[in-house]
Amino acid sequence: MMDLLIFLCAQYHLNPSSHTIDLLSAEKNPIKFKPNTPIGMLEVEKVILKPKILDKKKPTPVIPEKTVRVVINFKKTQKTIVRVSPHAPLEELAPVICSKCEFDPLHTQLLKDCQSQEPLDLTKSLNELGLRELYAMDVSRATSVTAFNKSSLQ
Repeated sequence: MMDLLIFLCAQYHLNPSSHTIDLLSAEKNPIKFKPNTPIGMLEVEKVILKPKILDKKKPTPVIPEKTVRVVINFKKTQKTIVRVSPHAPLEELAPVICSKCEFDPLHTQLLKDCQSQEPLDLTKSLNELGLRELYAMDVSRATSVTAFNKSSLQ
């Protein structure tokens, strides 16, 4: 039977792996067979060459979102790396950065570097700012430490 499939596919320039054959008896009933059964042993009236129905079991691959590695400096001496989308605004990235640094998102400020003390515009993305490294500062601790130092000096 496999030889017949290959012969028929070759005659019509078809790929045997993407086709099957069905056999019909004189009464138009389908005949069940094994691939290695000789065709002479079966009482076949008609041979039908059909394309295989391809099951879509394998889902189409999902293109992963482009991400970049961003170095986050925090607590003056610590660093961590986060993978984020370069096109997302910083306000969307702030919760991820804060959780990685174990900071409260409400009391965290993102800076270009430790010396600048100028907060970044959270509506802009990393690509727009041209950054791959930034500084996260916990402002709740910074204000409480400066307030404590001022009160202890008086």
